[in-house]
Amino acid sequence: MIVVVPRPAPGPPAVEAPRLPDDLTPVDGAALGDDDRVDGALWTEGTPDGGAQELAISASRLSNVRLTGLDLDGLTLLDTVLDGCELSGAQLTGARWERVALTGCRLSGLVASDLRARHVRFADCQLDGAWLRSATFDFCELVGCDLTAADLYGARLTRTRFLHCTLDRAELSAAELDEVALHGSSLDRLGGADALRGVVIASDQVLALALPVLTARGITIDDDYLDPR
Repeated sequence: MIVVVPRPAPGPPAVEAPRLPDDLTPVDGAALGDDDRVDGALWTEGTPDGGAQELAISASRLSNVRLTGLDLDGLTLLDTVLDGCELSGAQLTGARWERVALTGCRLSGLVASDLRARHVRFADCQLDGAWLRSATFDFCELVGCDLTAADLYGARLTRTRFLHCTLDRAELSAAELDEVALHGSSLDRLGGADALRGVVIASDQVLALALPVLTARGITIDDDYLDPR
């Protein structure tokens, strides 16, 4: 008897979507403080006064919430959707996110070192200048996002896709990548290109990636090297 084993589909597995209940209870974000737990909420207004460290949000939706520059270290998001939210310059060190979807959010210059993200999807988000050092992304997807000059030094990226993103001048030194796809993304002056082991790119990205890889390897291109001096 011959047993045929199905060939696995190419690319990383699909990112799991947040699991939200049908009915959500409106909350006023201004009333939230440190160590609060929010479940099954619809947050459309109000901003925590001065931040809300160790805030935990699950099975909820945040729409057009402004959290610019707030201290949200340790923010936990589980089965949560963020639409059009503003988190530029927010402090998110040590945050934990699982099954989270962000659409049209601004996260320019946020500080999210040691972020642990699993099954997180970013779509059309601004992450330029984001500080993502030592962050972990597992089963994540970023689509149409701007990560210009984002700092991913020492980050661990596994089974993650950057599709049609801007990664110009992003820093990847000391990063660990496994099953990472970069299709359709711009890679101009990418820093730490020698960390790009185990990545998948499209044929039209070969030339764009060749120069930063050669530079990272200390390879000099000099057509006049043998000419008399």
